[in-house]
Amino acid sequence: MTGKEFKPIFTPSVTKLPTLQIKNSLSKAYGRISYPTILALRDQLSLTTWLSLGAIIQTILYLVLGRLSFLPVFLLLLYRTGNTYLQATGRLPNPYMRDVIVSKVSAQIPSPSTGAFGSIPSNDSIVVFHLAARCNHPLGVLAPGMKDVGTYFTDMMADLEAHSEDYGMLGVQTYSGLGGRATNNETLIVGYFRSIEGVHKFAHGEVHCQGWDWWNRNIKGLDHIAILHEIYEVPRGNWENIYVNSQPTGLGAARFRVGGEKEERWVSPLVDATRGVLATSNGRLGRKQIAEHQKSEVTIYADSPN
Repeated sequence: MTGKEFKPIFTPSVTKLPTLQIKNSLSKAYGRISYPTILALRDQLSLTTWLSLGAIIQTILYLVLGRLSFLPVFLLLLYRTGNTYLQATGRLPNPYMRDVIVSKVSAQIPSPSTGAFGSIPSNDSIVVFHLAARCNHPLGVLAPGMKDVGTYFTDMMADLEAHSEDYGMLGVQTYSGLGGRATNNETLIVGYFRSIEGVHKFAHGEVHCQGWDWWNRNIKGLDHIAILHEIYEVPRGNWENIYVNSQPTGLGAARFRVGGEKEERWVSPLVDATRGVLATSNGRLGRKQIAEHQKSEVTIYADSPN
């Protein structure tokens, strides 16, 4: 006996959905600088160094402008304080809630032909791919070889996006590690693929091979640069996920091409998980429920969005 078919959160799109990596790179601060770029720059210097640089700039402005040099700082702090207060009290929209799905959802794999999700959780295998780099040099991005590493990583991301269907790449995004030190943290790229063959096709493609050849030619002078990858091939029925009050992220930010070339559509994997089998971890793994409260259909969440 099959259960109810999973209810999608979003309607299918006739245009190709961008990966979260692309969406983030298009988000600009101050009109020109992408947020990933700001994050990377902020990671190059410690907090005390940034404060010291700010103090030097403020001192120079004071020597040139006198007391007027304090005006921009006070105006900026006044604006930030007022803006935060208005957002916190609901008088202005909270930008951090943009794209948040205020509910409990799970990412499941749709049918390649129809786009339907069926009623069986984790109904297909999936591959998780980690690609990372870290600089162990005091000069950070200015260290020998780091500019080349950054260029090759950028080219690889563009290659994954341009040939996502050839590689079976479903989604990709970048994270900055927070651990062990104040600067030069690890940059981690997480990708989701349909199969291990797709990952290997990317690895043996022209762009990745160019980067790998460069690395092998210069490896003797690159002891300060760490690179790594991890591949996890997860069989059906052995993975699960849940997102509560979250923007689409991780596998939930992937996109699936369905329907063939004549009726091509792009489907988000997110489905309602407030009730039924997807409401519990055991259920999402397709395993027998082991606790009475897990069998309950009661939910604290309102009806999921259409």
